[in-house]
Amino acid sequence: MDYIIKDGWIVNGKKEKPFHGDLVIENGKIAEVGTHVEIPADFPKERVLNAAGGYITPGFLDIHRHGDWQAFGNGDDELLNRQGLTTVVNGNCGLSVAPAGEKFGKEIARFLSSVTGDFRWGKDENTDDTEVYFSQKRKRSLAEFQRKKSR
Repeated sequence: MDYIIKDGWIVNGKKEKPFHGDLVIENGKIAEVGTHVEIPADFPKERVLNAAGGYITPGFLDIHRHGDWQAFGNGDDELLNRQGLTTVVNGNCGLSVAPAGEKFGKEIARFLSSVTGDFRWGKDENTDDTEVYFSQKRKRSLAEFQRKKSR
């Protein structure tokens, strides 16, 4: 078991009424759902999450978000997760930071900044290539993970 979420209203996404219960996460997946999950005596207390008064729901999809550059901002991924967003679709409206190139990248940044705030990525990076974008995102995510882990 990785985590145990206790005492929440569970919404299972199957059009059933929510019920009060617990949930076990193992290897990044839901392993058990029930009205009461027994906590093993040697289970780390910091891995028991109290959901009292809250809901435990399936992940939410945001089908129109300009998070392709916001993903490089301070804590944006964490904020999305705290809102329950597990999947974000970018570029479905025709605007994305990659592949954009210098000319269009700057135009896109100006247009989207009124919606999403200051452009936080791409000033020094090459946005001509989508693979460069994903490579930078992987590096950034790993660095943030390591920084949080060392705290």
